Parts: sequence; structure tokens; C-alpha cells
Amino acid sequence: MVNDEYADVTFALFALKAKGEPQRLLVRDAEALRQQLLHVAGVKKVNIIGEQPERIFVSFSHVRLATLGVTPQDIFVALNSQNVLTPAGSIETKGPQVFLCIDGAFDRARSSRRGGR
Repeated sequence: MVNDEYADVTFALFALKAKGEPQRLLVRDAEALRQQLLHVAGVKKVNIIGEQPERIFVSFSHVRLATLGVTPQDIFVALNSQNVLTPAGSIETKGPQVFLCIDGAFDRARSSRRGGR
């Protein structure tokens, strides 16, 4: 990656690493650190690089679904309706513009092992 912004001449590189820590928690820690660093005098910009997109894998038993009368398509429709991000506007501030989104995202993942995978 080449940074061709010539105004960016001084930098520091920090790495966050925690053995056994889930990636999503490291990203949250990096975001919190980014917000704190932006309040330090003289800091103009803080970039987070190397972030891996979060993925959730859903597996199910076709036999169990058939027993319940649920199709895989029903599951996909339910998940897609929960993870919708709707733009809700933005707020003008003295600093960067803040965008608002209304979402139907899940707050936490829950796994159930009853009757199959």
C-alpha cells in the first residue's frame, strides 16, 4: 500500500496482539485506542490497517430442519432481514462528518447444540 498524501510525514506504527483473544475484540480495542489518540494534541489522523472482516458461519442439520418444517431458505431470509443497514443521515460537526445507520444486526451470537449442528 502506497500512501501518496505528502502531508503525512510523521507516523508511529502500533500493533495490537493478544494470544487467544477473538479478532472482534482486538478490533474494538483498536477502535477505542484510535478514538483516544485522535484527542492527543498534534494527532491529525489515525488509520487501522490489517483488520480482518468478521465472519459468522451458520451450519444446520437438514434432517432437523425437515422435522421442524423449516427450509434452509427460511433461515437465509430470517438472517438477511436481521442484518439490514439503513442509512439514516449524517451529523455535521467541526471535525469529520458522522454518518448514522439504523440496523437490525444481532447484538451477540448464540449457538444451540440441541438436536443437531
